[in-house]
Amino acid sequence: DDAGQNADNEDAAETAALRLEESLKSIVPILKYVTERSCHMLAASTSEKKIPLSGADLVEGMKCLLRAVLFHFHSLVLTPSSPSTGASAASNILTAVNVQKGFASMDADGEKLASACQAAISLCKGEQGKRLLQSLSLSLEKML
Repeated sequence: DDAGQNADNEDAAETAALRLEESLKSIVPILKYVTERSCHMLAASTSEKKIPLSGADLVEGMKCLLRAVLFHFHSLVLTPSSPSTGASAASNILTAVNVQKGFASMDADGEKLASACQAAISLCKGEQGKRLLQSLSLSLEKML
């Protein structure tokens, strides 16, 4: 009955791929907007000597959002919906690489999102705002 088991495994992989696609369609526009808005707000900083608390909070909030999104994808997409045993069932579950490719296919990988921060750096008048933008840019590249 290997044919029946292979069909079940293919269905599980297809279901996981559909969950990934639907999740990406929901989160990518939000993630792009939040990133662009955060970079815009950080670029408005004119502080030269002291990091503004609101800017630091904004960067930390973005990092928390990214961690939450990645955790959500791990629990929703990478984890099987029903416990199964055997190596063949485990091999059909999507991996983190599938998630990364999904983000990249929607122009929302770390490099693309970080480019919004890089563009904002040139507009920023304050030295501390530039540092915060660079920090956020690096975090986006590393996390996504």
